[in-house]
Parts: sequence; C-alpha cells; structure tokens
Amino acid sequence: MKNATQILTYVLVIAVGLLYYMLFLGNLRQPEEPVTEQRLAIDSIGSNLTVAYINYDTLMEKYKYVEDLNNEVLEKKAELDARFESRSKQLEKELRKRAEKFQIEVREFENKSAEMPEFTAKQTMMNLQNEETKIRESQYQGQLELEDLQDEFTQEIMDLQLKNSDLLQEAIHGYINKYNAKQNLSLIFAMSDGSNLMHAQNSLNITNDIVDGLNKEYEEKFKDKSKE
Repeated sequence: MKNATQILTYVLVIAVGLLYYMLFLGNLRQPEEPVTEQRLAIDSIGSNLTVAYINYDTLMEKYKYVEDLNNEVLEKKAELDARFESRSKQLEKELRKRAEKFQIEVREFENKSAEMPEFTAKQTMMNLQNEETKIRESQYQGQLELEDLQDEFTQEIMDLQLKNSDLLQEAIHGYINKYNAKQNLSLIFAMSDGSNLMHAQNSLNITNDIVDGLNKEYEEKFKDKSKE
C-alpha cells in the first residue's frame, strides 16, 4: 500500500511538471515569423530612417523674404487705395458741380417762371427734369464705376498675394532640397500651431539652419539684382 502511494505521488509530480512546461515555458517559444522581402524592407527603413522638423511659424517670422513680399503687398494696396480715393473724389466733385449748377437753374426758373410765356415755362421745366434725371443716372453710374474699381483692385491684390505665395514656397522648398542633398534626411516635417505634429525632440529641430541658409541665399540674390 505504501509503495502504491509513493508511485501515485511520483506520477502526480511528473504530471504537474509537464503541465507547468506546457502552460508557461511552452508559451515562451513562439514560432518564428518567416523572413520576407517586405519584412526586410521594413527593418531596413526602421534602421536607416532619419527625421527632422521645421517650426514653420518661426520660419515665416524670421525669413527676410517674407517681410519683403508682405511689404510689396502693402505698398501695392496703398497705391490702389490712393487711386480709388482719387477717382472717388473726382466723381464726387463732378457730381457736386452739376448739382450746384442745377440748383441755380432751378432757382432762376422759380424767380422768372411767372414772367415766362407758358410754352417757354413748360419747355424749361422739362429741361430741368431731364437734367435732374441725368444727374441721378450719373450718381448711379459713378457708384457702379467705384464698385467695379474696388473689385478690380481687390482682385489685383489677391493675384499679387498668390504670386508671392508661389514665389515664397518655391524659394523654401528649393533651399530645403539643396540642404537635404547634403544632410540626406528621410523626412522633414513642418510644425506650426494647429498642426498634427504635437511634439518633437529639440535635437531634431533644424529651423535655425534653414532660416540662416534661406536668408543668406536671399541676401545674395538681392545683392545680385541691385548690381544689375
């Protein structure tokens, strides 16, 4: 009886050991993922990936070309505003002169109408009514002209802003491409307020390098143009 109990105990120990091996040690030995071309490509990208970012708000603030382009727009807007104001005053002056002349003619008619022959009085009144209608039409046409002029000038400013935006992006991307030809970075992000890039290590920030390079390049181009 004692031997049977010992044998049973021995068998239980072996069974528990096998169960432990199957539940715990067995789970540690996962089947190896087969090595594929896609897996090799992913591993290669992960090991060679280099990333940097530019603070776009800082770039727009410190890049001298941005200030010059903005000043160009402001100067153009001031010029167009002056032209609009000049034309508006000119139309106002012309209409005021016609209105004043019309008022004088009306007063003269009122003073002399009693002494005029009936036919002459009616004819003069018709002429005054026609002149009043023409003055009102001139006022309306003047308003339309100013509205068209305002639309024309607004479109001109928008076209200039669009052109300058294209020039700015061309300059920035052109320089970044030249910069990265030496640095060989995999990715360069633009981070600004409201962007999806929420955080990045400061060591990845290349904003100052890009701003310094852009300003140097712009100053050289500006000096070259001044020599022409």
